[in-house]
Amino acid sequence: MNSNQDSGSGTTSASSPSSSASSDLAELSTISSQIEELTARIVEVADSYRGTDEEHIAIRLYEVERSLQMARRNMQSAVRAF
Repeated sequence: MNSNQDSGSGTTSASSPSSSASSDLAELSTISSQIEELTARIVEVADSYRGTDEEHIAIRLYEVERSLQMARRNMQSAVRAF
């Protein structure tokens, strides 16, 4: 049974979904901001290895950056769906 359904009548609650959606939207927005901050921190570390003997670390970290950017775009797309 759907958690928003009244077990007696089978109807859904009108106030729960919007309240839940608002909470979820706020949570996803916060997570999106955190992904952006993590991405900047990853790039900062990666940049410190550019042009060094350990540039392979930078290359891997830039791959992480791209993955995080993709994750953030997907998150923003989900937020727009609300």
